[in-house]
Amino acid sequence: MLIISKVYEINLANVFSTLLYFAKGLAMLAKLKLAGIKRIKDARDICIKSKDNEHLIRFRKGKRISQIEAKMVLLHAGVQPDIQITQALGLKHDWSQE
Repeated sequence: MLIISKVYEINLANVFSTLLYFAKGLAMLAKLKLAGIKRIKDARDICIKSKDNEHLIRFRKGKRISQIEAKMVLLHAGVQPDIQITQALGLKHDWSQE
């Protein structure tokens, strides 16, 4: 039997940088919680209806459909890939502006 495995050299600077970034995210989540801001995870089928500066946000979480009234709605457009593991391994990343 022959087993071939690829050995990855771990770049400790990248690991440290990734851990700092992760800690920053945790600190931001803690600030939101301390400020009393509700965070809803895993929402699907999001629908926002607006009229006269009043907004109704409807979403599905699991099998339950919920709705929230809001005076302001902020959206984040864009997806950021999860590259923490590959960065920690020191793998090269090639970015495209498209």
